[in-house]
Amino acid sequence: IRAIPNGVYRGEAKVYYEHYMTIDSFNTRIIGNISDVYRQVGESDKYFIQLQRGVKLGSPNPGMYSNLGVEFSNRGDTNNAIYWNQRAVELDSTHPSGHANLGILFMGKKDYAKSNYHFGMAIAAGMREPKLFLYAAESAVLSKQYLAALKYYDTYLERVPGDQKNRQQRERLRVLLKEDGGIK
Repeated sequence: IRAIPNGVYRGEAKVYYEHYMTIDSFNTRIIGNISDVYRQVGESDKYFIQLQRGVKLGSPNPGMYSNLGVEFSNRGDTNNAIYWNQRAVELDSTHPSGHANLGILFMGKKDYAKSNYHFGMAIAAGMREPKLFLYAAESAVLSKQYLAALKYYDTYLERVPGDQKNRQQRERLRVLLKEDGGIK
């Protein structure tokens, strides 16, 4: 939590932010901070409520919108999850988490064109988590974009070299592409 002074523990931060909320409960930066404290201490209902308050008040922070989208996804509401992640990327077209979340959500809906687009945007925005490259590879395979899939598998395996299952998947794909003349 960026705004917490050094040495303050989560429980103390919760007390600090709850007190601040009695002074100014409309400061969206503080709402974002207290929501993150609630997340860290496992108070998911309070976390969810504060995220909703923050976006209702028009927070300029795209992270608050994508976090709300994740919470809707965790609660089984894919349509709201997509909506709030789309709002995050409307606020910041290079918001990597919003794009990555949308990639996963559209992949679940089998809309691979949108999934591929959002995975590509998350990667272009600098996201480097190995799982993102694996999801991008799987989405590319499902949409028959095999060269892109191979590239994503290669990047994933650079980061997770011991994943034999996906190494074998990449090798099967490489063999298929060689047989079809797609790679040399």
